[in-house]
Amino acid sequence: MVCLWQDVRRGPSETFWIARSIRAKPPRFPDMAHQFVYSSAMFYLHVIAAPIALAIAPFQLPKAFRAKSARRHRLMGGIYCLAVFLGGSSGFVIRFSATHGPIAQSGFILLAITWVTITFEALHQISGGQIDLLREWIIRSMSLTFAGVTLRILLPAQIFLGVPFETAVQFVVWLCWAPNLLFAEQLIRATRPPAIPVAQISEQLGSELRASALHRIPERFHRREKRAGFGVVVL
Repeated sequence: MVCLWQDVRRGPSETFWIARSIRAKPPRFPDMAHQFVYSSAMFYLHVIAAPIALAIAPFQLPKAFRAKSARRHRLMGGIYCLAVFLGGSSGFVIRFSATHGPIAQSGFILLAITWVTITFEALHQISGGQIDLLREWIIRSMSLTFAGVTLRILLPAQIFLGVPFETAVQFVVWLCWAPNLLFAEQLIRATRPPAIPVAQISEQLGSELRASALHRIPERFHRREKRAGFGVVVL
């Protein structure tokens, strides 16, 4: 895996070189050969779609980027969601062939399901015009998108510290995304606008209704009341 990490750092073009190495006889990375058991097409789809989502994610949240072109923002958002659906569904398929035990297998499968489900909820919010809720769900989705980055930091670090690969993968498969999601929830709560108390909402609504009712009263009625000595009408 350390050798794999060194090869990945060379650039995105190494992805297909790694895939060929896995399928070689004998495979250079036998720990990853299980990903071709069900479908090599799913593997290639995953390693193409997931990096696309990862590349788009940082550009979707900054207000300055959105303000420059709303059309570009919507287009990139659509590509991001499509990449997540393709990357998550293909990842779900290939993880059923994982050979590192039920703990690692369940962690990857749950990650794929959660990633797709949260992104679908974000898409549902934008279709309903709920911009604030969209932002919150997109933050959650992006925290899972970066699970691949977290995994590639934690796994080599544990191996470097002398943890056996089979042991390290049992922890990393959960640590690569669960803390990300918890951090996203804390970020959402910290940046969420404060809720307006119900009493204040009722008071503001009552003031607006009274002002609207006074505006609709004919001006001659006001003049008549003033002449009668009652002053301004108060509802």
